[in-house]
Amino acid sequence: MLVVGFIVYQFGFSSELHQTTLLGRLWAQLGRTAILGRLTLEAVAVILQFAGGLLAIFGLIVCFAAVARPNETRPKSGTIEYLTTEPERASVNCRFCAAQIVDGSSFCPVCKKSQT
Repeated sequence: MLVVGFIVYQFGFSSELHQTTLLGRLWAQLGRTAILGRLTLEAVAVILQFAGGLLAIFGLIVCFAAVARPNETRPKSGTIEYLTTEPERASVNCRFCAAQIVDGSSFCPVCKKSQT
């Protein structure tokens, strides 16, 4: 919108300054039709400058609002779940087959022999 506003403003400004150029003749031709009614070239140029200025200002406000907007990533509210892990038990080797077993086990899960 900002760029379009500047283009419209410049179009109106240049049509007012250069009335004898192609742009001025185009506006004079459009002035004779029913599109613009009885508006003079100067009035059309002022209207274009005013509309272009408003578009540019509105576009500038939109740009500033987009830059100033806070970041939308907020943490989710709710309960926090903590991961709980049981402490690892020390392991020892089986007396018969050397497989690793939990310390304090009565039997080996591999060879099924008593550890006491």
